[in-house]
Amino acid sequence: MQTATVANRNSQPNGYRLNVEYDQDKWNTNLTLRRATGRDITKFTSRSYTTLDMVVNYKMTADTRVSLKGYNLTNEAYETVGSYWSTTTGEYPMPARSFYVGVEHKM
Repeated sequence: MQTATVANRNSQPNGYRLNVEYDQDKWNTNLTLRRATGRDITKFTSRSYTTLDMVVNYKMTADTRVSLKGYNLTNEAYETVGSYWSTTTGEYPMPARSFYVGVEHKM
């Protein structure tokens, strides 16, 4: 069994994030772009990945908020945990593009 070094275990040797938020009246939005490069392809399926996440909230009343969340809008296939103890990459994939709708009410 080969011991993994710190360099090839790192899922984001070069990590970049850009976050943009917007608030106005009853609306709140958040857009997050994440990029990782320099990954070891003996442990991960690709050297880099880019994802885009979005959250939109609408405050219906002082106590009720409706939200729409979209994760991995780029539908990127990637993993944040590498295959350390085997030779198979991609054993721990992150979810594909997904959407959530929710209502939050304070009681």
